[in-house]
Amino acid sequence: MNTSDKGTIAENLVSDYLESEGYSIRERNCSYRLGEIDIVAQKDETLSFVEVKLRLDADDGRFDALESFGWSKQKKFIKSVNNYLGRARNLNNPYQIDLVILYREAGRLFLEHFKNFEVKKSLEKYLVA
Repeated sequence: MNTSDKGTIAENLVSDYLESEGYSIRERNCSYRLGEIDIVAQKDETLSFVEVKLRLDADDGRFDALESFGWSKQKKFIKSVNNYLGRARNLNNPYQIDLVILYREAGRLFLEHFKNFEVKKSLEKYLVA
């Protein structure tokens, strides 16, 4: 199974999880010049821009998944969110950035959802107010 197939499976699992938590999936794989948004979901009035990270082969998959959403990736993700918001007409919803990680530990698959993920302080200037 290639990386793209694994990513699709991970995004399917996360979409199913989000729907079970009361979110509706608005869009998936929104691609922009500098990056992409894996999932755009909505719960009540709040939009969630979701980054999905899958780590199956690392010794510490949880840590590796969290570390893989570092400064550079966050900056590209924020720019993609701003592109989405700029292209969406009449969209005044509050929004947040969520990170969902899937990782294997001791032969089991775990999912963690970091709601309203706190981006690195140096990147806050890029967020649309």
